[in-house]
Amino acid sequence: MTSISKTEMHMNSSDQRPNDSNIQQSAEDFTAGQANAHNIYDKNDTYSLGNRAKLEQKMEEKEKEPNWRDEYHRMNPTSIAEEHGNKPSSGARVDEELLREDEEMLRKKDERRR
Repeated sequence: MTSISKTEMHMNSSDQRPNDSNIQQSAEDFTAGQANAHNIYDKNDTYSLGNRAKLEQKMEEKEKEPNWRDEYHRMNPTSIAEEHGNKPSSGARVDEELLREDEEMLRKKDERRR
């Protein structure tokens, strides 16, 4: 067999043809990747300046958006321990009592103003 006929044989083989289901990929497939695969502050990382700027902008936007879990835990200091099946610490219980007292005091002040 000549090298040309060997090449043609491999090209006509079924394992060399693309799978039709993989051809139509969404844009999300190309933006999705392994988390922390790149370190934008590593000088050996080969991000272009444009891609690095876009990534930094995404990181800043992510930091600005509120996280509902943080807000929930801030309003319920004992919730973290309870979610993990533990007894809340005495400090968390005191914080929860103080929050309740503050809410009651604010509600009373609002009622007085009306």
